Amino acid sequence: MRNLEELKIRGAPLRRPTEVHIQNFESHFGVRLPPDLITLLRFKNGGSPETATFQPQAIKGPSPHVVNGFCFLNGDKKDADGMWDSTEVWRQVTGRNVIAIAQSTGDDGILLLYDNDPPSVVLCIHDEAPDLIHVADSFGDFIDLLEPGTDLHVSVDSDQPCYVGGRDLRDLKLVDPPGGCPTASDIKDFEARFRLTLPPDYLTFLRFSNGGASQLNTFIPQNSGGKKSYQIDRFYFLSDADDRDAANSLWEETSNWRGYLAKTAIPIATTTDFDPVFLCYDTQPPSVKMRRENDRLIDVANSFADFINLLTAPVKKSKKA
Repeated sequence: MRNLEELKIRGAPLRRPTEVHIQNFESHFGVRLPPDLITLLRFKNGGSPETATFQPQAIKGPSPHVVNGFCFLNGDKKDADGMWDSTEVWRQVTGRNVIAIAQSTGDDGILLLYDNDPPSVVLCIHDEAPDLIHVADSFGDFIDLLEPGTDLHVSVDSDQPCYVGGRDLRDLKLVDPPGGCPTASDIKDFEARFRLTLPPDYLTFLRFSNGGASQLNTFIPQNSGGKKSYQIDRFYFLSDADDRDAANSLWEETSNWRGYLAKTAIPIATTTDFDPVFLCYDTQPPSVKMRRENDRLIDVANSFADFINLLTAPVKKSKKA
């Protein structure tokens, strides 16, 4: 297994697990944790790696996934980010002898599957039928797969699935993305400048298609009673340092709207009526809202994933006789 310093894990303040923590976990779930996993837990107990992108070995062609965070191990059996609670959840979902080790940016489970010795690493897509995708032959091999992710991008015509909130982004039929896959530096620079963290599902979307227009572009805001539908004209893209003033750039649009809105928000798209659609950070996860007449913000969806699941094909108006 590689030098763990290369992963650049941040946000792991928990103390390393004790022998008692490890033994209690192994006894309860009837497994032996791989030595490489124990080494990682003693190096950093949880946290998010910067070297986080991986390509499952079972999938041919570009289909990058990103580790959002490793699960931690201690005596806490209820924390959703811990190995205890996550393992209980994913065993119920899969019906298999698995151990949760991490989650991806799309809230997919990254699991150890105890069908072989050593246990392999698999990916279980969130909200999908529990089909386990082979990632690596061992935990050590998985760690060695991780890359910074600056060059990986799933193109819009890829044959491979990429999910947000259980929806395959290929269904949206995105076209004409103006930007390439945003790099880790692009993302960090944007987050630092505007003092926020982009939601994992939104990052997955940007890595799949950095901006562009969707052929499934019609939505009805949640809790609106279905009275009126709207259409997305295009999504904004996250540019690099040389293109921040470009039209439809997240940098340009956020800079323009930040001084106008009395709240932390970033515009992610515009409608065919030129109404901006925002991620609003007054809730967690950030909700989606749209600016209408008289600068009124109306609720659209509780999260970016919920917004993606709202999108449908435009309704064709029937011709009058």
